[in-house]
This record gives sequence, C-alpha cells and structure tokens, in this order.
Amino acid sequence: MERNRNNLGNLFVAILIMAFSIFAALGDAHAEYRNITGEGDTADYIDGVSSYFIIPFALIQIDGDKSDWESLEPVLADGLGDINRDADIEGADIDEVYIAHDDVFLYVLITLDGPPVWRQHVQYGFEANNNPHPGGDDTGQRLTYAHFMDNHWSAGVHERSSSKENRYYPASYVGIGPDFIEWKALLTDMGTLTGKYAWSYIHAYPWGSSEAESYPVSDSTDAVVRLIFQQ
Repeated sequence: MERNRNNLGNLFVAILIMAFSIFAALGDAHAEYRNITGEGDTADYIDGVSSYFIIPFALIQIDGDKSDWESLEPVLADGLGDINRDADIEGADIDEVYIAHDDVFLYVLITLDGPPVWRQHVQYGFEANNNPHPGGDDTGQRLTYAHFMDNHWSAGVHERSSSKENRYYPASYVGIGPDFIEWKALLTDMGTLTGKYAWSYIHAYPWGSSEAESYPVSDSTDAVVRLIFQQ
C-alpha cells in the first residue's frame, strides 16, 4: 500500500514537471513571436522563409514632409537601380517602403529615385497579400494606392477579385515630396492586416490608356515580409 502511494506521488510529480515544461515552452514561443522586433531591425529574418513586421503606431501628417517618419524602420527595402527598363521613368524606382498606423488610418510612404511621376497616369501601390506570391487576385486581398490621373492626385483602396467598388480618397490624402510619396487609407477599408504579406509596386500607364496590361510595372519589391497589426 505504501509503495502504491509512493508510485502515485512520483507520477503526480512527473506530471507536474511535464506540465510546467510545456507551459514554459509555450511561453517562450509566445515571447519569441511577440519580441521578433525587440532587437535590431524592425523586420528580422525568421527561419529563412519570412520576416515578420509589426506595423508601428505613429502620428503621421500627410503633408509632403517626411520628418515624422524618420524614427521608423522600412517594412520593405528594394534599393535603387532595378527599375524595369521597358518602363524606365524617373520617380518610378522604389527605394524603401514604410507603413504605420494610428487608431483610424494606415499610412504608407515610398521613397523614390526622384519626384513622383505626375506627367502621366501612374499608380503607387501597397498591397496586403494573402500569400507570399504577389500580384494574385485572391478574394479579400486588398491594396491601397495613390495615383495621378485626370491632372490630380487621389488615393484609394481596392479589393481584388471582388465586385466591391473601390474606396476613393481626395487629394488631401496624398503628400508629395522631392523624392517620395506618402498617403493614407482608412483601416476599416483595408480589413485584416495581420498575417498578410507586404508588397509594393509602381505602375505607369501610357497617355490616353487605362489598360494596365499595355505598359509593364516599372518596379516592385521582392522581399517576403509578413505583417503583424497590434493596437
């Protein structure tokens, strides 16, 4: 009888140790995920597959002055000089892409090789993809963009593969600088961002054309970065 009690006691202790080990492991995994951006660059490389980027909370003014972005790290770094030579237009080569949010808006900043294109219809885009392969038309996949058309700037949000109409914003949602463009979109229009993959592109159109296929994308980003949105 005494031996049975001892065996039961030993079994109980073993179960407790195992339980504590499991909780400790889960806690470490959770902490690792939460603290991916705690050291070094904001987007650290993870497992050779993807970077996770926690979208920072920031107070941004869309005014053509990028000084309020200076403390932030880019979500995507593309580098200059890789523009598509079949669509080589100054102001259409991506250098870095930044995003931030407050309680209402998602903000986007793209730094460029020159002033943003205004001489023709052009679209600067940031997309939250459902998968790491950009350019797909998955339902629910949303992109926000700033573009110049009909002699004025505007911004908007579009949901791919959906009959849902685009959401358009006025010129006051777009800021133009000497070598960058910034704009904002309502978070409620962008939908879920956590778990989506970041991608950015610049697409110019020939004069008098509204067909995207008639002119190639000038530049786009290649990095695989997954987004995390935290209030």
